Amino acid sequence: MHQRRGFVGDPCPGQDPSLRGSVSSKHPLSSSADAAELRLLQEDRDQRRRDERERRATVKKKKAAAMKRRAQ
Repeated sequence: MHQRRGFVGDPCPGQDPSLRGSVSSKHPLSSSADAAELRLLQEDRDQRRRDERERRATVKKKKAAAMKRRAQ
């Protein structure tokens, strides 16, 4: 997943580096925003996955139909 705030575990700018990697290094308001963003990313990924599966099924059907035509 793409990290907006620098590297994983890096504290936000202007924060104590001793907080690195701990939950308290994140902004308290960001957790709900991150959750919403994560949900959007997951929905997007699921939608792409469904589209891809559908496309593969269509290709498979077309190939099967072509094979049937060829066999006749």
